[in-house]
Amino acid sequence: MSAKYALPSKLRASVAAGVYGMKPTSGACPGYLQANVVIMPSSYAQDFEEFCKRNYRACPLLYKSTPGQLHAGPLAQDSDIRQNIPAYEVFRNGKHEGRVGNIKDIFTQDMVTFYVGCSFSFEQALTRAGVPVRNIEQGCNVSMYRTSRDCDQVGPFKGKMVVSMRPVKKDHISTAVSATAPYVLAHGVPFHTVDHRLLLPKTTRLETPDYGDAVDVRGDEVPCFWCCGVTCLEAVKSANLPIVITHSPGCMFVTDVKEEDLFSISDSPILMGATQRAMQHINSIEYAIKEDPGGRNVNALTLPNQLWSACHALHSATHIAITTGFPCLVTRSIPTESDGPLGALSLARTLVLLGKQVTLVVDPANMAVMTAALQRARELVPALADKCSLVEFNADNADASDSSSDDQTTRARAVSEQLLSRGVDAVVAVERAGVASSGHYHTMRAAVMDQHVQPIDHLFTLAQERGVATIGVGDGGNELGMGKVLDLVKEHVPRGEEIACVVGCDYLISAGVSNWGADGLAAGAVALATSNPTEAEPLLPDVSFEKQVLQACFAAGCRDGVKPEADMSVDGMAFDAEHVAKIDELRAILLAQN
Repeated sequence: MSAKYALPSKLRASVAAGVYGMKPTSGACPGYLQANVVIMPSSYAQDFEEFCKRNYRACPLLYKSTPGQLHAGPLAQDSDIRQNIPAYEVFRNGKHEGRVGNIKDIFTQDMVTFYVGCSFSFEQALTRAGVPVRNIEQGCNVSMYRTSRDCDQVGPFKGKMVVSMRPVKKDHISTAVSATAPYVLAHGVPFHTVDHRLLLPKTTRLETPDYGDAVDVRGDEVPCFWCCGVTCLEAVKSANLPIVITHSPGCMFVTDVKEEDLFSISDSPILMGATQRAMQHINSIEYAIKEDPGGRNVNALTLPNQLWSACHALHSATHIAITTGFPCLVTRSIPTESDGPLGALSLARTLVLLGKQVTLVVDPANMAVMTAALQRARELVPALADKCSLVEFNADNADASDSSSDDQTTRARAVSEQLLSRGVDAVVAVERAGVASSGHYHTMRAAVMDQHVQPIDHLFTLAQERGVATIGVGDGGNELGMGKVLDLVKEHVPRGEEIACVVGCDYLISAGVSNWGADGLAAGAVALATSNPTEAEPLLPDVSFEKQVLQACFAAGCRDGVKPEADMSVDGMAFDAEHVAKIDELRAILLAQN
């Protein structure tokens, strides 16, 4: 077990004096940010900085030094990178030369030091949330594994992404996600919680990690994987540089930055490159989608860091299920309103263009509209034909494990199980009807619409049980996912006590119009994928695409939920006016040259 130090400066002094020893720093200085370190000749620094930007989930860049700079700038002014890490690894021409306790005789004035975020920074938060950290309990290094996922190559830097693993009880996964979500500079939410066989090479065994030490995974636990800065070590080894120095895995540089300082992300002086721009963009997007034209007290239902965390979850996912459909026009043969399907298709378009697989999930009452909308969307974006499918959720016709059961809950869970078995690793609800405490589904006016609604809520709850990320998008409090702010809905929304959805989610996007929330998610996902406006432009929500998809929705019988008599409108507002303006606003945030 590592000794604990109240101040990082004391820890670094102990390391420099040789007292601490060449051992891991997990748990050594609770409450302070720790960093991976890579040191290389300055001629390679530009490419490596770009590598970190392209692969920021695994390599969140905190600070880049000037050539020959010994201290860590705003991370730790009184530090000396030559002797403040318990153990260093030295490589020459891609070959491991040795493990040393200091690099005073190796460091030169031409060398640039990169400080990259580390998951040790959030271990204290996990402990506070009641999630035990096994490597700290066992007094050993964290388990780290080389995945089968390739990093984006930049210059000579390439390789497989590395992840760290911490066992988490199945019913604590959502707690672990929430606890680590704010730590975006320390890898944030888990990268994978579903099945390690989908992430790691087939020959990998949990008992034999590629780096660090094996830890016990108990019967009621699942292995949760976070992106890991040792990805940097893999990248520099493959580059065959004349010389490169890294921290020894688990032996980190401990900074003077307190963990609470990570929450003031937008003005943090330690942010670099893509991480800073992405956060600024997502902050602006979040502000834009909260505009409240319907006066529904959306701002009162908004929680901090939700859009940022949700976008991270989508960025990490490979197969996203999107459910939508709010049949509030209860007396019509086609009860589907125009808020929801359009946003779902816009988000699906962006995710597919980002290389994701998407499954759209709707109940029978909304199938006609979604079938027409998807058909038109595929004509406009051919990639949707292969990467985006539409599935009807119908618990009335489901085969449960107990096929004789008349219990709709059992049948609904069976349908949900079938959907998740497709490899879905994130579920999004866009303006999707959510069940109230009474067991009914209500419109904003408290009309019951049970006859048109299937219990897709169970897809959300089962996903949460399995550690699959869930994201809710809503604008009124009665949508799936709004149970996350149940008390706020009851307090601030008219008829909230009666209509409020009781099913929560991991990340909640409260927007003035749910379609705007979905477009905000799409724009945020693009912000995380690229900082290049030229690359971003074709991926962002698109006015022409949305207009033509909305035309297909209306042709199939969809109508405005606020003004059913209006044509081509959403929530009482004409598409060509307010909605086009909002799409243009979101696009401008990312396309501005600055």
